Amino acid sequence: MIPTENGGFRSRSASQTRKKTRMMNSSTTECRSFIFRITEQEVLSVYKKVLYSKTLDDDQDVSQLATEIISGACNQTWVIILLSAGHFAAAVFTGSKVTVHKTFHRYIVRAKRGSVQSSNDAANRNNTAKSAGASLRRHNEQMLEESIKQLLQSWNEEIKNASLIFIRIPQYRKALFYSGKDPLFNSKDSRIRTIPFVTRRPTFNEVQRVHQELFSVTIHGKKPMVEILTPPRPIKLKKPPEIKQQVEKLPSSQTDSEKDHATQKEPMQLNLFEDNDRKNKKKKKKRKKP
Repeated sequence: MIPTENGGFRSRSASQTRKKTRMMNSSTTECRSFIFRITEQEVLSVYKKVLYSKTLDDDQDVSQLATEIISGACNQTWVIILLSAGHFAAAVFTGSKVTVHKTFHRYIVRAKRGSVQSSNDAANRNNTAKSAGASLRRHNEQMLEESIKQLLQSWNEEIKNASLIFIRIPQYRKALFYSGKDPLFNSKDSRIRTIPFVTRRPTFNEVQRVHQELFSVTIHGKKPMVEILTPPRPIKLKKPPEIKQQVEKLPSSQTDSEKDHATQKEPMQLNLFEDNDRKNKKKKKKRKKP
């Protein structure tokens, strides 16, 4: 279920539920969510990262936390930040509405290698690439960091007023956010949470999907607890069928003689006419001789 502005809830559609099942890792479903039994036949779950972080006291009443967060979710400000390779996307939400958002992309990944230029330079310090492409990627990487800093600094007021900040960044980018002379965030800030499920390439649509997933309360209905706690089986996507040249086949009801006649080449008759024309031309030439 998804909180609404009037304090109630609306159910997520079946397609959204199926998408969630596909995206969840098959290892530990119960470790990602708190499961609450409302009645003997009604069970709901909320992501743990929405309720508390490692910096908070583990002895806090989870039920009370859930009640406070869910009841005031429509008036809270959440920040979602996604960064992967050269793709960056971020947005500020007040309730379910987008306040501000921004996306941009820089070319920093080496072609057919899948790694950013800085990682390759760190692994080969004695033999760094000196090509024009490598220089361009290094420059773009610096521009990407500067663009992120300028954007988040311009959102300083929104970030200060945010109740929760969800960040998904690679390991080699944590220094940009949490260290240095002027870090963007304090690593001990209790509002900062990681995203507890798989995310795709950072885009505005993906930021909206992540927010909707975190902003939702899943109602399991009358399912038994064993079924709720059982991790879903990983779903393998089928490869698209290869396009093959279509070959027309004759019906099996045809006789052998009909098949032979159907497979006979038509140019045979044309060749016979061509041979007769050649013979007639030769005869005419012979008659013209005295």
